[in-house]
Amino acid sequence: MLSLLEAAPIQWQTVIVAVAISCLLGLCAQVIFMMRRKLAISLGHRLRLLRQASDYAEAGRRLAIYDKTTGFLAPWYFRLRLAEESERCRRYDRVFSLLALEVPPDDRSRMNEWLTASLRGTDLVCYDGSGRYFVLMPETTIVGASTLVKRILREFSGIRLSNATYPAEDERLKELLVPLDAVSKRAA
Repeated sequence: MLSLLEAAPIQWQTVIVAVAISCLLGLCAQVIFMMRRKLAISLGHRLRLLRQASDYAEAGRRLAIYDKTTGFLAPWYFRLRLAEESERCRRYDRVFSLLALEVPPDDRSRMNEWLTASLRGTDLVCYDGSGRYFVLMPETTIVGASTLVKRILREFSGIRLSNATYPAEDERLKELLVPLDAVSKRAA
């Protein structure tokens, strides 16, 4: 009697090969599944890291452009925004006003609160660290700036205040910025 393997050697070889291929395919599928899962975890982890890095970068940027004690713009960034506003006003024939305030030490915290509460969202404020505040008011004529000057003087005494409007008082504007430029150079 012939053994089962001898009678049909080709069929058993085919079965063995098929089982081996099936096992390999199953193993490959398992490996692929595990790799895909690991890749998904890896991509998810990378995305979380990227979001976290982006958050840190934003926090660093905020620290760099804002004064840490007042929350107002840092002098170098204020100067940059002022240059952008000057260019915009020159190009589109618009105006802006600039106020320079020297505030005594006793009134500074109250001035911080007042400026934060009283100015428009489009107005930019800079504190130079030595008691000087600069307020850039886009689209504000000399009349609008005078109104704000009166309000400030009504609220605070002992303040030295100067203002200029661009483009009519361009030279005066440059004079007001001399102390800010000195602060920016010291910081650099």
